[in-house]
Amino acid sequence: MSEDVWALWKVWVPSTFINFAFMPMHLRIPWVAGTSLIWTCILSAMRGGDIGRSDDVAMGQISGASMKIMTERISDIWCGPVELDKDLCHLCVSCNGAHKIGWVALLARIVSENGGNVTHSKMIHLGTDFTVLMHVSAQPEQAEKLKKAILSNKELSTLQPRVSGLTRYEKQPPPTLGFRIHCVGEDRPGILAAIASELSKKRLSVENITTELRLNTATQKREFVINADCITRVQMDDDRRQDFVNDLIKVKNELNLDVMDILVHTGTQR
Repeated sequence: MSEDVWALWKVWVPSTFINFAFMPMHLRIPWVAGTSLIWTCILSAMRGGDIGRSDDVAMGQISGASMKIMTERISDIWCGPVELDKDLCHLCVSCNGAHKIGWVALLARIVSENGGNVTHSKMIHLGTDFTVLMHVSAQPEQAEKLKKAILSNKELSTLQPRVSGLTRYEKQPPPTLGFRIHCVGEDRPGILAAIASELSKKRLSVENITTELRLNTATQKREFVINADCITRVQMDDDRRQDFVNDLIKVKNELNLDVMDILVHTGTQR
C-alpha cells in the first residue's frame, strides 16, 4: 500500500503543479486525462502481475485479501499418487550434489529404464549445488530393481541419492473441507512461520506447500510467495469457516502482505 501512495505522489503532485501553473485553460482537461492514462499503466504494472499469472487465473484466484468458495470435489484437488495408485509401490528419491548439466536427463532415464514413473518432483539449481526431490511409482516386482539401479549408478553417486519407501494410509476419514492459500509479500524472515503457525492452530493438515522468491520488476523488490493446499477432517460450519478466513486476513495485515487469496473447497467426496 505504501508503494502505491508514493507512486501516486510522484505522478499526480508534479502533474497537478504543472497543470495549474503552466497549462492554459483549454488544455487542462486533456492534461489530466493523459496523466490518468499514465497512472493506470503504472498501477497495472505494479499490481496487475499477480492476477495476470496463468496459474492464478486457472485456479480462479482473485488478487487482494479475498475468499472464494469452490464446489469441486476435494478428492479431485487433493489426491496424491500414493493414494491414487493403490496397487503400486511408491518411492521418495532425494539427491544433492555439485551442479552439472545432464543430471535431470540421467536420473529420468534411470527411472524410466527400470520401470519407474516420475509423478511429483522438484529439481532446482541452488548456488553450486543441484537438489532433487521426487516421487516415483513402480510395479511391486520392479521396485527393488529400480531402487538398486538408482543407488548403484556410479555417475549418479556424486549426487548422493537416497531412496525410501512411502506408506499409504489404509483407513482414514475423508476430508470435509479443503483450503488453497496463495500469499505474496515483500521478502523478510518469519512469513512462512506465521502462516504455518496459523494453519497448525486451526488443525489443518498441509498436503502440499511451496515457496519461492521472485523479483517484482515494477518495484525492483524481492517478493516471497507461498502456495499451500490444506485439508481438515473436522466439520466446519459457515461461521467457523469465516472465522478461519478472518484470522488469516489478520495475519496478512500483520505481515503487510500484498496478496492473500483463499479458495475454500466444499465439494463432497466421491
